[in-house]
Amino acid sequence: MMMPITAIFKNRRPTCLRRHLNHALRIQILKRFHRFGTMAFPPQYSDEKMHAKLVDWCNKAERCRGDLELKMRRWGASNESISQSIERLQKSNLFDDSRFASAFVHDKSSLQRWGVRKIRMYLKAKSISDDEINAALASIDQEEVLGNIQQLATMKLRSIKGKNEYERKMKLLQFLMRKGFTSDQIKLALAIQSENDDDINHP
Repeated sequence: MMMPITAIFKNRRPTCLRRHLNHALRIQILKRFHRFGTMAFPPQYSDEKMHAKLVDWCNKAERCRGDLELKMRRWGASNESISQSIERLQKSNLFDDSRFASAFVHDKSSLQRWGVRKIRMYLKAKSISDDEINAALASIDQEEVLGNIQQLATMKLRSIKGKNEYERKMKLLQFLMRKGFTSDQIKLALAIQSENDDDINHP
C-alpha cells in the first residue's frame, strides 16, 4: 500500500519551516516591545547615522520593508524613527518590495533550485504581500522547475541509502518536498526523466 505523501511529515516540522517561524516571531516580539515601551536598550544610532547605514545596506543588494524594519528594531529605533526612515528610503527608490520579490524568486529558483512553496513561505515571512509574491512567482518557467527537480533528484540519489528501493524513493520524495516542490511536480518531472532514460537505453 502506497504511503500518503502527507504522512511523511506527520509530527515533523521541516527545517525551512522552523526558520520561517523564527523570522516571523522575531518581528512580532520586537514590535510588541515597541508597542508597550519595554525596550531594554537605548537606540544604537542617531536617526541620521541609522539612515546612512541603511542607505549603504540598500545599495549593496535588494531589500524589503520587512528586513529594514527588523534591522532598525534590532538597533533600538523607535516606531516614529522607523516610519520616517522607511518613507525616506522609499522616496529615494532605495527599496521596493516588488523588486525585492522578483530578485528573490529569480535567485532562489534559478540558482538554488527552490520550489514555489518554499519561496512563497520565505517571502511571506518577510511580510511581502500576496499580490507581490504571486506576480514574482509568475515569472518562473515551468520547464525550468521540472529541470531543477530532475537535476536535484539525480544528484541526491547518489547519496541516499535505504533498506530497499521504496525507502530510497520516499527519502528522495521528502528531500524534494523540503525544497518546496509539490508532489505533482515531482511525479511529472521524475516520470519524464524515466522516459528519457528508457529512450537512451533502448533506442
